[in-house]
Order: sequence, then C-alpha cells, then structure tokens
Amino acid sequence: MTDLMEKYMLKGELLSIYGNTRDTSKFSVGFIQSVSQGKVLINSINQKGEYDGYQARLINDIYLIEHGNAYLSALKDLISKTKHKKISYMDDIFHGLLDFAKENHLVVSIQLCESGYDDMIGYVDYFTNDLLGIDVLDENGDADGVAECTISSISIISCDGGDEQSLMK
Repeated sequence: MTDLMEKYMLKGELLSIYGNTRDTSKFSVGFIQSVSQGKVLINSINQKGEYDGYQARLINDIYLIEHGNAYLSALKDLISKTKHKKISYMDDIFHGLLDFAKENHLVVSIQLCESGYDDMIGYVDYFTNDLLGIDVLDENGDADGVAECTISSISIISCDGGDEQSLMK
C-alpha cells in the first residue's frame, strides 16, 4: 500500500481512502501530501469540495483506496481553490502534524488503538518522541482537563477539519 500511496501522491490524484473495517461505508477523501515511515498525510476534502483539514494515519490500517470513479470526478469539479496553510516536509508525519497544530493553535482529534472514535479532542499542549499531552475540549469547545497518551498508541490524527474548527473559540 505504501508504494500506491507514493504513486498517487506524485500524480496528485484525488482518492477515497478506507480504513475502518468495522464500518466499511466510512472513508476519507483527499490528496496524499506525504508518505513516510509507515504513515500517510492526507489533505482532506469534504463532500462540498472544500478543504477539510489534514489527516495523518497509519498506512497498515488502510485496506482500500479508490480513484477515478464518478463520485471523485464530480467532487474534483467542486474542489475549492481556497488557500490553506501548507505543512512543510517532515520525517515523522505524526510529529509534523502535531507541531503544525501546536504552532497554529489548531484543534486536533486523536484516535487511539484503532478504536474508531475520537478518543482525545483539543489543543496540543506538548509532545515528545514518546508522549502527547492534549488540553481537552468538550463538545461545546470549553476546556475539560488534560489527557496524555503514548505516541505509539495513536492510529489517526485529524487537524483543522470542520469538526475541529467547530470547537475553536
């Protein structure tokens, strides 16, 4: 799958990316921005063709990618030319996205242990090679304590998407 991700990154191909085997109707849409060390960074696009943040995930969790179908062709025609902040090249995609979120004070959603849920949502307080600390937000965007996890337990990081933006104050 890594070779395919690199191929479609170089081609700039719009992809549907499936990674939730418990709900095979769910998928992400976007362009591959970076592939490194078993992880992929996706520039996400929503169903209206608008920028929907970034998603970093483990390549091994991806079981299907689609491209060139009618849905993606129609979506490509809608894609907004809205400018968004670019993430500079990074050796470790998770660290790079966390650094981007911290530097720009953006909300992140973190899925742990392939749970299928956003287990931690909030602002990046700190991260090291081994640990991540999040200033947690509740569903209204209000501060709700602190959560810490190991970096190795992270499956997916979403940043600056519609769900995350709705919590920013």
